[in-house]
Amino acid sequence: MNRLLVFLGLLAVVPEAFATDVWDDPFPGVRHLHRTGASNLNIHAAVVDLCAPGVSVRTTAYAERAQRTSAFATAVGAQLAINADFSCRPVDVAPGSPFPPCLGHVAYVTYGMAMHDGVTWPGTLGLDALLAFGVDRAQMYDNADKQPFESWMREGTSGHFSNVINGAANGYDCPIDPRTAMGLSKDRTKLILVVADGRNTYRGITCREAADLMVELGADRGTGLDSGGSSTMWFAGQGVLNHPSDGTERVVGNHLAIYAPGVGSPSHCAPPPTTINASAALPAVAPFGAPGRFNSIVPVRLFDTRSAGSSANLLTLARDADQRVSAGSTFSVEIAGAFGVPANATAVAANLTATDALAGGFATVWPAGLAKPVASSLNYGVGGAVTNTSLTGLGTQGRISVSPSTPAHFVADLQGYFAPTGAGFVPVAPRRLLDTRSDPGGILKAATPRTIVPAATPQPLAYALNLAVTGSTAGGFVTVYPCGQSVPTSSSINFAAGQTVSAAVLASTGPTGICAQANVDVHLIVDRNGTFEATGGLDFQALAPVRLVDTRDAASPWVGRTTRQTPLPLKLDALAGLPAQTKAVALNVTVTGGVDDGFATIYPCSGGWPGTSNINYRAGQTIANSALVGLGTDGKVCLYSSGRTHVVIDLTGVFFGALPAQPDAGVVQPDASILDPDAGSEPLDAGAGEVPDASIPGGSGGGTGSSGGSGGGTGASGGGKPIDWPSENPAGGGPCGCSGGALGTLSALAALAWLARRRRAARS
Repeated sequence: MNRLLVFLGLLAVVPEAFATDVWDDPFPGVRHLHRTGASNLNIHAAVVDLCAPGVSVRTTAYAERAQRTSAFATAVGAQLAINADFSCRPVDVAPGSPFPPCLGHVAYVTYGMAMHDGVTWPGTLGLDALLAFGVDRAQMYDNADKQPFESWMREGTSGHFSNVINGAANGYDCPIDPRTAMGLSKDRTKLILVVADGRNTYRGITCREAADLMVELGADRGTGLDSGGSSTMWFAGQGVLNHPSDGTERVVGNHLAIYAPGVGSPSHCAPPPTTINASAALPAVAPFGAPGRFNSIVPVRLFDTRSAGSSANLLTLARDADQRVSAGSTFSVEIAGAFGVPANATAVAANLTATDALAGGFATVWPAGLAKPVASSLNYGVGGAVTNTSLTGLGTQGRISVSPSTPAHFVADLQGYFAPTGAGFVPVAPRRLLDTRSDPGGILKAATPRTIVPAATPQPLAYALNLAVTGSTAGGFVTVYPCGQSVPTSSSINFAAGQTVSAAVLASTGPTGICAQANVDVHLIVDRNGTFEATGGLDFQALAPVRLVDTRDAASPWVGRTTRQTPLPLKLDALAGLPAQTKAVALNVTVTGGVDDGFATIYPCSGGWPGTSNINYRAGQTIANSALVGLGTDGKVCLYSSGRTHVVIDLTGVFFGALPAQPDAGVVQPDASILDPDAGSEPLDAGAGEVPDASIPGGSGGGTGSSGGSGGGTGASGGGKPIDWPSENPAGGGPCGCSGGALGTLSALAALAWLARRRRAARS
């Protein structure tokens, strides 16, 4: 008798202990479990490999709501679909609503946030557990996170209540009923979907049992979805697999569909982290010429290949049939002894702009007389104007050489030069000095001079600045110059309408500071990276440009795209050939092949991320910017990227000597966090191009620019009084409401049932 009671008790409490599991593979990357058992247990589950060829996720647009799951899946051509979030049914939104939070809302609008193609639904009731998908990314948030929309999110649906957290059921439960649930594995590569029949002749499952099953199938995070008569799982070629409790499919608010064609790249596969290649050998460096100290000047134009008169001083200039500079050609310009530069100058700070290009490409600038290095100074796209500053040693007869990879026109402006006497560089922790988006003075108005760096005591001779522009409605340029002097006929940064772009400048100070003027209204952000002081400071030593990092190369110190929001260190104070007491470096940083919109910062590791940015990029864009960076107390520089992108870093020079005892620490302003990477769409031809890949036979040359999109949409508000969600467990008790004493004998048998489930999972 006791054995019979134990058997019957086990059957009632853990019927899955005697369940039958049948696994099949209906689509590439999709494993299907059909579990049946006592009391007419009937569960369908799918484990979707988000890294399988061609796998992607599609959720419901606002205009597509209020469909049966099968109709939605068929319309979008999916292989698999389930119903998704709870929604306000017509009876809920009318007067006398059984669910008051829905009263007055649009029928079939979801309780939590829903989105498709980066656009969120209007009018949703609040923020809850969320599963979101983007390029190379899937992420699940707990209901307590109240996670709002972020620009990387393209597809997503909410659920109500997080029943799996950190790989374990969290104790939340509700009565036996039909169930739909979804979960995500810890490595974010497996999507788990569960639908259980209930009511009528089918047993159903509790929320805890749904959570246990998702954990069994590999979920680290999980949440419940709309259940009861809404629960539906549909497969292409098979139709609805389960038995909806209404006797037919119910119209639901939104859906979660899976494409699994077996070909192509997966859309949401979580990538491996960037590899730190400890065995990578950094190249030796070769100092070129004598060291020097900086002398700032009012910017002066060196050449403009669009003008015959302004390019008459260029040596060996070759043009194509359209008079652009020929691809692969090399020309040089003699600077020492001209343009107000003394004959004993050793290096220059020059601002190079590419414009009117026929194809995306890159330009290399280097000391004349040296072999062309495997390095890039500027990356450009079709048509648009792109600017970058480089510190370059003066080579044979005081010249620098320039070579483009594709036909384009080039404009160069001189910002200053290095000579035996002048100002020494003092690197400081990057600090945001101005952001017109939050500054009381507002946007930088067209043709209106504005002080961007006020006078200081003592006054540096020049500043190393990083400029960023955003929010313009037309293309244009900004010129930075000493306050009190005439605005020079040169540009410091060029931009297209709506573009967010950065450029480094070495800016001379005037009696009242540094000023800027734009030819169109634009927001301007100014970060300081260092100063040039009349006494003390570091001398500059030009180098033959050398490549330090290319994350596309397996031999690089960093391999693979950057991991989001994760600093990458690079120790540079021990490079062979460096001058003694090297304290700062002149770098050119290029991003290419990104899968996110974002920004990157390069900074001394010892100070931590400063909350500034050096370069802003769109997904797929190739763009470069230069930076002067202190090595900090540990001799390292770090790169922080908000998104995933490949990075190329070239070294063009170093600063060495003794620093002041206590240089300015550069306290970060509270709002100096992020230069908005979503500040308007970018034209296809603005700032795209290539990175030279001569060091990698057959390597990728980068990509073409892309608008990336701003994400759009409006997120649901998470503020105010918490929503009174409908009770899923009116009794308020546990899954069975029984006492531990009465069925204590069953605990060991329940453990056996758990072991049985583990064995089934292992066999699958």
